[in-house]
Amino acid sequence: MTNPLGAVPRTSFRLPFGLGFSDALKADSFDSENLVVGRTAAEAEPSAMYLGKLAEFEQMRRNVWLDCHGAHAVYVVGKRRSGKSYTLGVLCEGLVADSWIRLGRPDQAVLLIDTLNIYGTLHVLADTGRSVAIDTQRWQLPAYAAKVRYVAPESTRPMIAAASLRLTVDPTWLTLEDWCGFFEVDPFADPLGHLLAIVLDAAKQRWQENRLETGLSGERSGIDDILRALDQHPDAQHFEDSTREALRRRLLAVERLNFLRRPSPGVEELLTPGVITVCQLRDLDDRLRALVVAVLVREIMRTRARADANARLVAARNRMGQDGAAAVTASSGLARCWIAIDEAHNYLPASGSLPSRPVLRRLITEGRNIGLSVVVATQQPSGLDGSIQRNADALLIHSMSMRDDIAAAEGMLNAQVPDSASWGTAEKASGRVFEKVVRALPQGYCLVSTDTANRIFGLRVRPRMTMHGGESY
Repeated sequence: MTNPLGAVPRTSFRLPFGLGFSDALKADSFDSENLVVGRTAAEAEPSAMYLGKLAEFEQMRRNVWLDCHGAHAVYVVGKRRSGKSYTLGVLCEGLVADSWIRLGRPDQAVLLIDTLNIYGTLHVLADTGRSVAIDTQRWQLPAYAAKVRYVAPESTRPMIAAASLRLTVDPTWLTLEDWCGFFEVDPFADPLGHLLAIVLDAAKQRWQENRLETGLSGERSGIDDILRALDQHPDAQHFEDSTREALRRRLLAVERLNFLRRPSPGVEELLTPGVITVCQLRDLDDRLRALVVAVLVREIMRTRARADANARLVAARNRMGQDGAAAVTASSGLARCWIAIDEAHNYLPASGSLPSRPVLRRLITEGRNIGLSVVVATQQPSGLDGSIQRNADALLIHSMSMRDDIAAAEGMLNAQVPDSASWGTAEKASGRVFEKVVRALPQGYCLVSTDTANRIFGLRVRPRMTMHGGESY
């Protein structure tokens, strides 16, 4: 059998910054030169992506990989300009790479929620300036541009330097709770919520009847069906005229936002194994952005759960010696995928009623059961929903300066912090080690915490192979 690590260049060079800890590092590894983070099946064929170099004295030759075989929850935290967003780009590149930086076949799709529209250059090779060329030669990275698909609101698409799809949502994906949350009404106590439930139910029956109707326009929002129910459904006529008019105004306002369309591309069309789908959301207001994320993630979970159940059923039948004719069906549907969310505190806040909050909580706590991995990047770990703060199986912690955020990150650790540490030429710490090291990390370096290592360790994230859209690292 061919050794998949045989194609990995043997690079050894001194990093400008290094760490030293009092405890020797004991971590899961492929071999003496290659550590692996988050591996769940040691006997499986290696499937991992290259993260960078171990940033510790006397060990800088060692490579660090992130497992791609299992389903994971990875958190990337750090202040502005620490390298957090850059690292998220490295992760997305590696997940779909077809070179040595990806061990195993890239068989998963990637959805990247781009809150600030800084990943619109993932399809462009990195700058070929002198410093970049020296870095590339030292790291021996291949010249590689990821396969990328861009999805954005119509107003954003002219500003993307590549072909893109219009971002729309099929109204059939929205629940009553989505509508009520967006309109900020109580579905139980508010008459407007009661009326909304009636007209939505009638509209959904209409949508179900004409789902195969070939004459539907691609620009049809579905709001006309809700308005028709508002005007014609007998139960809707029992409400006050003022209530019905208030709902009408809200529905017309939603239609003007131009994000609903029947039919919209399904998630099976948006997500393709080996391709990064970048969803650019900067030009949407906060509540609409949160609603779009909630609807997309929930639809991905629903579709993936159906495909996973189908695959398990076929596997069980094959194990029992029954007819395996359904195997073709089992391989169809939505493949396993990674969902990467930049600026995640905007969608998973510690408090508030954003529609994305409960959906993403469920993704992080249950997604691994159906083959969904998640990468959460935030500059405010203290602002994340408390119920998901300890669900990461891998943490990449860049430099931070706010004490609350440092304390929150330390509370998420799943590996020990040594009693003492050193860095640079003379800096040492024997108390509050985590805080002092985190404050001292240069741009592009991070601490890694994983339950497959006995302690935290330092990482120099590899250079990007594609153009970074941020102002700096």
